[in-house]
Amino acid sequence: MSSSQVSVRMAAEKTIESYASSLASLISDPSCTSSSTATAMAAFYLPNFVSFCMGTMTIFADQAFSTAAMETGLTQWKDSGLGNDIRLERYSIEETGKASAICYVTWRIFPEMKDIEGWEWTTVYGFRLTTMSEGGWEWSNSDAEFELLGEKWPRFFEAGPMFRK
Repeated sequence: MSSSQVSVRMAAEKTIESYASSLASLISDPSCTSSSTATAMAAFYLPNFVSFCMGTMTIFADQAFSTAAMETGLTQWKDSGLGNDIRLERYSIEETGKASAICYVTWRIFPEMKDIEGWEWTTVYGFRLTTMSEGGWEWSNSDAEFELLGEKWPRFFEAGPMFRK
């Protein structure tokens, strides 16, 4: 590896932490909107990103689709009554090649309604290094997120069209 190229692990860590920071800004920065947060989060999705969720495969063909999907998701979390206070808890990274890794990212929701206890889930992301020092998400599997939503907050699925069957 040349001195100007970072390891795939370092690039994946940077992506995870930056992605989480984008999401956290919606709570920590009063000037942030779901639209600006969605745009920031969507920047981490590579063209033709594939989302696997509950037996459904969705391709995010381009940045516009990724942004719209992120905004729909953020709105649905908010409209469901849970809110958008979702924080990075921990992560682990398995390098699968010189330019790829599998990232296990554990998130925790802190619901707006104080009578509901938060919970955590792990989403699996496929990371791809695209330059000497940066990369993004190539695919994800979010089954655990939606399985737990169905168990802990079934009315989430009443709040919008995301992943309805």
